[in-house]
Amino acid sequence: MAPIYPTISTEEDVPSSLQGLPIEGQIQYGLSSSASNSISRSPSTTGYGFINATMTPIHMNGFGSPFGSSSSGNYSNYGHSTSTPSGYSTSNLPSMGTQGYSTTSTLPIMGRTQGLLENSYVNSYYPQHLHSDLDVSSEPFFSLRMQGWNDYDIRKIVNDDPTLLDEVTSAGIIRMIGNKLSTKYLLKITSNEGETPRLLRLTSSVDAFKALVYIVANEVTSRLGSRAMQNLIKLLKDRPLLVEYVLGVLKPNLLSVMLNQNGSQAVQKILQLCKYSQNKPLEHIYEIAVAYCLELATTEQGVFSLKAVIECIDNPLKSHLLSIICNNALFLSGHPYGNFVVQHALERHPYTAEPISKLIRGDIFKLSMDKYGSRVVERCICSNATDVVVSGLLSDSKQLVELAQDQFGNYVIQKALKQTKGKELAQLLEILRKSMRELENHPNGRNVHNLVKKVSAKSH
Repeated sequence: MAPIYPTISTEEDVPSSLQGLPIEGQIQYGLSSSASNSISRSPSTTGYGFINATMTPIHMNGFGSPFGSSSSGNYSNYGHSTSTPSGYSTSNLPSMGTQGYSTTSTLPIMGRTQGLLENSYVNSYYPQHLHSDLDVSSEPFFSLRMQGWNDYDIRKIVNDDPTLLDEVTSAGIIRMIGNKLSTKYLLKITSNEGETPRLLRLTSSVDAFKALVYIVANEVTSRLGSRAMQNLIKLLKDRPLLVEYVLGVLKPNLLSVMLNQNGSQAVQKILQLCKYSQNKPLEHIYEIAVAYCLELATTEQGVFSLKAVIECIDNPLKSHLLSIICNNALFLSGHPYGNFVVQHALERHPYTAEPISKLIRGDIFKLSMDKYGSRVVERCICSNATDVVVSGLLSDSKQLVELAQDQFGNYVIQKALKQTKGKELAQLLEILRKSMRELENHPNGRNVHNLVKKVSAKSH
């Protein structure tokens, strides 16, 4: 008979597990199990905790943290019991309480300048001796490793007989940390939607879930790690507390993730999946976007991350973020990547057109002759602030004619002729008609010359 795998419980199950109910209450609500690693353990459970790189016995409060400890320290308390789950049930799945983790963690999971693994929490602060009390000799995957099989042999055996991975317990996942080949297998499982039943079983304890999150977080800037993170969030999208925990682990290096191609794809997917859920789990991403708006706006991958945040964020954070973009529109408009952010704001949020147009009006000719700035000027002309831009163009007749002959500026003038009406259009035509012969003989000005004739004919 095929085993019955656990499923992610609904969010209604979480409040009960967060209350630290006595064991009788847990049984009543179906929250109790024989798995001492479960979040629904008795509040009086004694286990072992990893505190400041020291293995010490601690008195657990039922949420994975010791009594009297703070969850906002430099290093999270990573408590676990020496017992392994004896069965699979919904209550075995991790339910992160407010005391079980810190949303302001400063764990150095990934070093921005030293590479992901060189400064990783997993490698530096999760030594193998921590798990010396775990007996995994009965697990085929590890017994092969201990008997001297090399990575090639293990890969061949596991590929020929994938069921070997079914023998790996939740405690085994913790032992996998630090082994490159084991990590790759876990990432493959996590990134494959068809492996969901196995993934649910392997992460049926809080410790195993935490271990998997740290592994995926360390690899999120790789292609496989990015897919694993996307699939993990997809699995947890209806569990805001768990999503918040995952993003809390990522937060110390979230900026680096958002600036990376694979990491940016993961962040965009997270925002897309959680867009219509509670906003609280996404606050970590929003905070980084606001704090490092300009850094994101001026990098190739950061632009994609920032645009995704703008579309998912709610007020007042959205207004704050857009105000930063508006206040720096002059700088961003002339930037190879920043101009796309300004254009996005103008296109999707029309109320930004007037403040942006007023800010760039004083440098309208300089921007119009710039490859990137001219795109923003054209976008402003097509907005509800057309008169602000055109009045700037009319402020200097000589520069207006020079602009009509510029390789980028001539497109700005053409856009103005097409969008402007009434008195301002008449003024534009009057200035340009005086230089028709000059425009006609210029390779760039010829386009403006032909359009002036066409518009003049229609206006009469």
